[in-house]
Amino acid sequence: MRATIYESAEGLLQKMNNLQRKHLKHYKSDFEIDKNRFHEIENNHEYGHYIWVLRDSGTHIVTLEKDQRPDQNNYFNAITNNWDDLHCYAVEYSKYAGFIMKSI
Repeated sequence: MRATIYESAEGLLQKMNNLQRKHLKHYKSDFEIDKNRFHEIENNHEYGHYIWVLRDSGTHIVTLEKDQRPDQNNYFNAITNNWDDLHCYAVEYSKYAGFIMKSI
């Protein structure tokens, strides 16, 4: 999947909703938490980099520090080292572009 730009959280969440319907089997309420978090990110102008992790039993949002690669984040490493069959997406929220998402 190449990077896709979404002007608002709503556009991003529509894509995420399609992905979670395809992959999420258990703990579907996790996605409601994610929706609220991405609206919060947008409303509070929390520009930065995030990783959205989707698996059959839940979702996770990892916040990356400035200039931090995913493999340098302890939370992301714990997730990737303990579960299989993950779908991971880099999400950037930019003042100028909005939300940018791509599969990693």
